[in-house]
This record gives sequence, structure tokens and C-alpha cells, in this order.
Amino acid sequence: MFFLVGEGQERQAIETRIRKKGLERDIVLTGFRQDIPEILADTDLFLMTSRIEGLGSSVLDAFANRLPVVATASGGIPEMVRHGETGLLAPVGDADALAKHVLSLLGSGTERQRLGEKARSVLEKEFTKRAMVEKTLALYREVVLASGSVHEPLSF
Repeated sequence: MFFLVGEGQERQAIETRIRKKGLERDIVLTGFRQDIPEILADTDLFLMTSRIEGLGSSVLDAFANRLPVVATASGGIPEMVRHGETGLLAPVGDADALAKHVLSLLGSGTERQRLGEKARSVLEKEFTKRAMVEKTLALYREVVLASGSVHEPLSF
């Protein structure tokens, strides 16, 4: 069973398409939810099909739950979802590739577990608040030192 979480202007079109394909028993439209951690805890994988995406912080929620992610290579997603390492990527708009990746992971609990564990590890090393602050400070130091306005490293 697939759960489509969220709400938006495409809902009616999605409902119509689900009915036309006879998938009412296979796809549940949950609407907007505030209990995402509970939903993710009972999920085998996370699918993100964005055409345009800034960062995609929902991916990090999936990583926190040790879920492998199947996603489109949109915006900042490839910084988190590393093909074959923390999940699987498909070109934007390539539904066939997304479906192939989903089916391959649903068929292999071992691969889902391996990717999910690596996703959690990458989250803890690179995407915690502390890690993000440290990266930002390092960038600021680099820019300030490159400008020549400060001759010694900044300390915070």
C-alpha cells in the first residue's frame, strides 16, 4: 500500500487518476498530517517525486527513520540522496525510473536496510543542526579570509 501524504492543488487530479487506474485499494491520500514521525516509523521507503525542490527537508525526516529514499534529482535532493548510498535517484519526470527503483527496493529488505542505515549515518554526520552550523561557519571563515579583511581565523 502507498500513502500520499500532503495536500495541494493537484489533489483532485490525483484522485481522478487513481480512480481511472483502479488503484483505490493501493493508494491512500492522507491529506495534511502532523504525525509524520509515526507514519515514517511504519514505512518501508520514502518516495519524493518533486519536479522543483529547494532542500527537501522531508528527506532528512526519512533518514532519521532509517528509510531509504527514492527521489528525483531535483534541487538540493542529490546532496542528501546519493544514488546507491542513501537511496536511489531518477531524473526529474522519469516515472518509469522511479517505479523501477521503488520495485527494486520493495523486493530487497537487505538493500532497504543497508541504504537506510547509511542514510541515518549521513544525517548524523552532515545534516544535524551542529553539522550545518559548522559548515556555515567554515564557509564564512573562508570568504572573510579570502577577502583579505581579516588576517587570522575567526573564532566563535
